[in-house]
Amino acid sequence: MTRRQVVAGLGTALAAAAVSPAFAANGLHLKNADGPVKISDPTNLHPKPPF
Repeated sequence: MTRRQVVAGLGTALAAAAVSPAFAANGLHLKNADGPVKISDPTNLHPKPPF
């Protein structure tokens, strides 16, 4: 086994470890039971500017 093969194997393993959570997350889309999220008006939430 050469050094080049070891480095290539490590690179492949790191790339697979980085990409696998992204592919796994695609199946976790859950539907919201309440329907779409309603956007509130920030002027009602903050009577005066926060800055």
